[in-house]
Parts: sequence; C-alpha cells; structure tokens
Amino acid sequence: MKWSTVKDEPVRDILGGANKTLIERLLQRKYNGDVSSVPVIDYLAPAPTSIPVPAGVSRTVSGEQVTYEFSDKLPETGAWLETLAGPELSWLRALVTSKTIVRGSSYVDNGLQRLLAPRRGQKIVVSYSNGIPASVTIYGAARSYGPHIDDFKAVEIKYDASSKKIDVIVFEERSGVSVPLTLQFVFKPSQGFAPIHEVATDRNKRIKEFYWKLWYGDNETLPAIDLNETFVGPEVTIKQEDVEQFCTVVKNQGEAYTSARNKPVQAPMDFAIVTGWKAIMKSIFPSAIDGDLLRLVHLSNGFRMVEGAKPLQVGDVCKAEAKIVSVINANEGKIVKVKGHVYRKGERVIEVVSAFLYRGTFTDYENTFEITEEPDYLVPFDNAAAIGVLESKEWHDWDDESFSPSVGTPLIFRIRSRISFKDKTTYRELKVEGEIFIRNQLKVLEKVGSVEFSDTNCLGNPVLAYLQRHGTPQGLSTPLANDGYSLAKGDSTTTFTAPLTNEPYSKISGDFNPIHINPYFSDFASLPATITHGLWSSAATRRYVETVVARSNPERVLACV
Repeated sequence: MKWSTVKDEPVRDILGGANKTLIERLLQRKYNGDVSSVPVIDYLAPAPTSIPVPAGVSRTVSGEQVTYEFSDKLPETGAWLETLAGPELSWLRALVTSKTIVRGSSYVDNGLQRLLAPRRGQKIVVSYSNGIPASVTIYGAARSYGPHIDDFKAVEIKYDASSKKIDVIVFEERSGVSVPLTLQFVFKPSQGFAPIHEVATDRNKRIKEFYWKLWYGDNETLPAIDLNETFVGPEVTIKQEDVEQFCTVVKNQGEAYTSARNKPVQAPMDFAIVTGWKAIMKSIFPSAIDGDLLRLVHLSNGFRMVEGAKPLQVGDVCKAEAKIVSVINANEGKIVKVKGHVYRKGERVIEVVSAFLYRGTFTDYENTFEITEEPDYLVPFDNAAAIGVLESKEWHDWDDESFSPSVGTPLIFRIRSRISFKDKTTYRELKVEGEIFIRNQLKVLEKVGSVEFSDTNCLGNPVLAYLQRHGTPQGLSTPLANDGYSLAKGDSTTTFTAPLTNEPYSKISGDFNPIHINPYFSDFASLPATITHGLWSSAATRRYVETVVARSNPERVLACV
C-alpha cells in the first residue's frame, strides 16, 4: 500500500492507521485539533426539526413534567410520535421513531410505534431529569369499546441512564388487578441505524409468565411443564347462571338451555371449553415450545360427544384432562395441537381438540413431534398373493402362532403412530403400535395380532403406507346423498354481527387474552384491531346447526369440528 512504512504489516493495522490519520486531519481542519470542541450528540441521526403540537392535542408543562391529552380529533400517528420524541436526539426519540429494532440476531419492525399510537381518552405524562427524558406514562384507552378505568395506567416506559436499559411495561386489568408485561430494551447510540435493541434472553418466558397470571391468577407462578405430561384442570360445577350467561353472550336462545322450560337444564356442547379451558391452555406453556404468545392464534377447535354419553347438564361436577398430541413447524408458523376430555363422575363425556398457531418462522425441530390415532383400516384378502404381502411384513405378530389370514376374510388394523421430526421431511424417530382384529360371526371384533414398528432417520411410515395402499379407512365422514341442509330459512337470517366488546365472552370462558379487548396489546401484536374470540364465532355458528339441522334438539348434534 502507498505510504506504508512497515514490512508485512497486517491489513487490520494498515486500515486502522489510515482511519486514525483521517480522523486526526479532520479534527485539525475543523476544530484546530481540540477534541473538547467537538459537539456531542446522543446518537447519529438527522437533527430533529421543531414542529408545533398537532391539532387536537393539549400540552401542559409543570416543572420537569409534560402532560399531553387528546380530544376526539386524533392527530396523525407520525406527527404524534415526532411530538412525543421531543426536540432533541435522545433514547426516547430513538425508541419511538426508529423503523427497525434489533431482536437477538434479527432486524424486526418497531412494534412500539403501534403501541404508542394516539387513542381517544389518553393522557401521556413525560418526565424529565435535567432536560433528558426519564420516563413516559400512558393512562386510559385500555379497552376497544365501552367504559373502563379512566386513570388506568396502560403503559409505562422507564430509562436507566447508567445502564442505558429501557423497560416498556404494558398493563392489563383482570378482575380489578393490574397485571404487568415487561419488555426490555437497550439503547446503543453507537449503532445509529438501529440504536434500539430488544433483550431477547428470556423474552418469551416473560411473556408466558404474564399470560399465566392472566389465566390462572395474578398470584400464580409459571411452573415447569413437560411436553409429555397430562394436564389436569380444576373441578368445575356447572351452574345455571353460567349456562344462561354463556348462551346470552353467544346468542344461543335454545329452549333446552333455559330453566323456565327444562329440568334439568342442558349446557351447550361449546360450554365444554368453560369446563376444560385451564387444562387445555396449559399446552402452550411448556418451555420446550419457544414461541411468542403475543403472536398466538387459536387456529381451530372441535367438540365430539363420547359414544353413549349424555350432554352436560346444570349441576354436573366436571373435570378436564388434556395432552399435547403434536408440535409441528409449518410454513405459517409453529402449530400445537392438544386433545382433551371433559369427565363427569370419572367418565368421559366430550372430546375437545384444539390447535394453536404461533405466527413466525421456526427451525427448532428438536421438540417437534406428532402423535396420530389412525382410523381403523379394513384390509381384504382376495387371493393368496395378498396374504403373502402381509406375511412378508416384519412389523406384525399373531397372538396365536397357528393363526393365518384366510382368503375372503378381511382384517381390521387399529394403529397409533408417534413421529419425532428431524426436519420438515425427515423423521428423527418413528414408532408405530397397534392391534389387528377379525370380526367373528356375531360381528364382534376379536384381537388376533399386534403391530409394532420403530425406525430412525426415515422419510415415511411404512405401516401406514401399507394400510393406505391395501385397505380402506373406516368411520370417516361421508358426504350426504342429497345437497345437504340450507341454514337459511325464508323467515330468518344466518348473518350475525361480532360483538362490539369481547369482554363478556372473556369473562364467561376464562380466555383473558388481552388481544381480544385491549387495543395496546392487539396493536403491538400487529393485528388490525382487537379480534373476536374464535370460540365465540364457533359457538355463534354452531347454534344454526342445532336450530336447522337438529331441529332445535341439541342432543342430536354429536360433533362440531
């Protein structure tokens, strides 16, 4: 390199020397070599321009506190964030105006801009220390519709100048108690492009602890939960007032659920979620499922009456158990599926299957798995060659060594599979077990054999592949021979409107997820607004099936999936 004076000088030293020389020349040219005269700013960014307080915003100064309040006319979000950021480069300006923040090793959109958007009824207090912002506190507007606590502290932002740490605390009110969610950030002014870094360590754990308190009690602590354990809910007695409240909220006016006409009073099939909620929701809390609960979506829910069981009734004492049956990394995110049962007097009454989606991209396959109970497969044997194909398989054993399949007599296979994933297409481990039956002269199934297979690093399930190729699944739903039912009648409509507020359903169901009622949380979660519970939509839809298909006889509805 030109001007180099050292033999075999490392490139790092060469470039460092050139950089140092340029700095010295710039310092001499601009500031006569005096370092103390170089102006100091908090971080590298364009100098803020002075803008007036937006219309519709009142500003009051008292000592080192500035208070903003909104009228019915809200300012444009960008103009308000500029006002909140203040006229100087500071941690607060970086926090509210940065389009991008760093989370772990990723650059993500700054969700705090949505969190801090202007809302009707808000009051914002900015506290200063020696002219530097120290904290921001936001009061009010914690509900998307209807009255709430006027002076409720919804958001608090605190800055520690010594460590440059920023705590953003978002509060949700549950039964008169304020439950905090703490998000942690660090201000790194040397990184001008993205000076705000979110602390990713234990972030998802902190969010889970917040949700655990919302759903299980503000004094409760998140326990260690294993992926493979059975979750047990509390004992619940079905009360008349709870059934009536549930039916009012989901607008189900079925006569079977009213005390004026029936003794005893039935509970809708959807009421199973009230009795089973705490058992089912434990499935999203294992530490092995490292997902952001703020990005959780209740993907689907299904109910099925256990064969021979009678519907739930007022006065029943119920308990629920649930177990995770799959954790899968899909294109749309991580899907957790849980299967549970509501018990009455120790007997299963209703099966509940729920699926939850963590939105995002996941590559952690070490804790992904799927447990599947396949439908019964009927395998016919039309000739000796078909029997030979089965006998060549090493994954089955006959209970009686003298038994052998015969031509013309089909076998019924009932198998269960457990798959652990290595990646999207490869199984790390596969285990299949099951039973083989024959139907006797009385049409009763008799066990004649068993199935057992295991393999590692495989691409498919050979047992299931054989059954799908040679057999026919039994008990599956089949389309109706006619055109089915029309849920629309000439004297009624099947159109319904989602509720203006989701609080009533939150209270009766136990689902206190704040994305349904608190706009701060729904905005931070990148949702268009507070969203209606999927279970409310399911219950509101199912009532038409009861009315039209079952002719207002809800006990005829055996499943809703």
